[in-house]
Amino acid sequence: MLKNPRLKFWPVIFLAASVEGWLALGWLGLIPSSTKSGLLPGISIDRLLMMAFVAFLAGIFALLGWYSWRRLGWREKWLDPDCRPGLFRWLTIVAFLAALLLEITWLFLRTYDAPLLGPFFLRAQPIVIYLLLICAEGAIWLLWLRFGPDIRLLWRQAIVWISCWAGISALMFWGLSPSGGGELHTWWYIQTFNPLHYELHGENYCSPDYSASLSSQYRRAKDIRLQLANIDRPKALLAIFNKITRGAKNNTEKQLKVLDFIQQASYHTNSIASYSNGDWVYDPLVLLELGNMYCTQGAILAIDLFGAAGYPGRLVQLGHHQISEIYYDGDWHYLDTDLFGDGETVIKNGKIPSVAELSQADYQKLDAIPAFQETNVMDCSGQENVGDEYPSYYYFSTQAYQTDTAQNYYVGTDALYDFEHGWKAVATIAPADKVSEYNLPEQVTPDKPNITSVTVDPGNLTLSVSFSDSDPDGDLAGYQVFISDHSRGWDYNQFYGNAADKRYWADPGGWKPEMYRLLFQLPPHDLGLLRLAANASNVNITAKPDVTYFVTIMAYDSYGLSVGRVLYPVSNEIKIQIP
Repeated sequence: MLKNPRLKFWPVIFLAASVEGWLALGWLGLIPSSTKSGLLPGISIDRLLMMAFVAFLAGIFALLGWYSWRRLGWREKWLDPDCRPGLFRWLTIVAFLAALLLEITWLFLRTYDAPLLGPFFLRAQPIVIYLLLICAEGAIWLLWLRFGPDIRLLWRQAIVWISCWAGISALMFWGLSPSGGGELHTWWYIQTFNPLHYELHGENYCSPDYSASLSSQYRRAKDIRLQLANIDRPKALLAIFNKITRGAKNNTEKQLKVLDFIQQASYHTNSIASYSNGDWVYDPLVLLELGNMYCTQGAILAIDLFGAAGYPGRLVQLGHHQISEIYYDGDWHYLDTDLFGDGETVIKNGKIPSVAELSQADYQKLDAIPAFQETNVMDCSGQENVGDEYPSYYYFSTQAYQTDTAQNYYVGTDALYDFEHGWKAVATIAPADKVSEYNLPEQVTPDKPNITSVTVDPGNLTLSVSFSDSDPDGDLAGYQVFISDHSRGWDYNQFYGNAADKRYWADPGGWKPEMYRLLFQLPPHDLGLLRLAANASNVNITAKPDVTYFVTIMAYDSYGLSVGRVLYPVSNEIKIQIP
């Protein structure tokens, strides 16, 4: 017969902890399998270690339950708080603090940096909740075990413990959770926001984030919106704007820095960033996490960033295309986050013009900037080899507007921070804002040259590369052949040419975000730069033994030459050596 009747419940407490452990283990096992390899198909080593830990705890509690049930003397000697009051007092405190810490951990994993912590949270949640349960149950049980006979003392202790727990939990919930006040979350978001992280994500064209199923993308957008729901948008956007523009000496430099950031942080995929109900994503912070932005979304992000810093902005509807304009120094300035890259834009007389100003004269300066360079490498799933449109067609061609919605117009920002639905269209067009249109045909660059054959002649010390190309609008003017002793440092994710010659492909190992800047540079040609006529189909290179040659072929057209364009779509890089 036990001296303390409450001690008889120890086996039940241990058994409950064991059963909860096996339930947590089942929860872990039911989580959808990842693509990581592990000891079991589809289950990562991290999850297996978590499952082993939970199984170990559940087994220990089961053993303690059996032992305390069979050994009454052991129960009275080690599990009676009257025998060891100091130990049980500290156990109660530790159980309470551990439960509180686990609750904070759960909120942290649930709320912060969703793209980074989301997959880990999914797998860690069962074990965190299991540990939270046994610690909370342990604290309550220990209080009852110690003060059960004295109801008044038990209630006083319980009220103190529960009040402390509720107060701290409410504070953490307010600061961390999407339903809370968000001040701490906003502060943490600002402190940890690293522009480079978003730039590298936007440049990671072969990321699974961009090739996932539509349902997966919808779910990701919904989860991110929930996890960032309580962040103060204006405050966060102003902090981001200040981080991006740090070091800029004037407003033009600020615009160039914001333009470069968004061009790198955004990726124009074939499926627009949206939610499962079909609504587009307009929330700037959600867009930054997704990285997937169509022209309208990138333009809105730019207006939001400048708007948070006090600069007026507006959307501009062009032919099949939308951009933004930002107002400062007494004028509007166009900002295109989608067609171009590397922060490149037209600058006239030391300033960035408005679309209306750009259309009045020298509008073809727009075509001198290489457009669609990013989409040229978005071939991770096998994009077609086609030429690129010159952007003036979308900006100023009457034909483009005839096949689109209304003629060019401006959209005001009467509801600047309506992040769920964008803005209402407000007619703000003035005579000075009118964009001039021209009867412009759609001009297109030549395609990427295809490599049709590669021949190495050791006897004559000659390398021969044959190629083919097409120009959709028929004004192919010639080719440039870049020859170097080192790689240009980037390439497409697939080979455009004869499969038998793929062995000569220099392929540096697939696309990586660090290659982004190289897209906007001519290939190196320290060993030679050859110019070939438009009817050429091969190039012969006199070579030296034991020297590695890297060869890139680039076609150019007459229209591009007339407007001063330098960079065009290039072939795969070929790597050849005469033994």
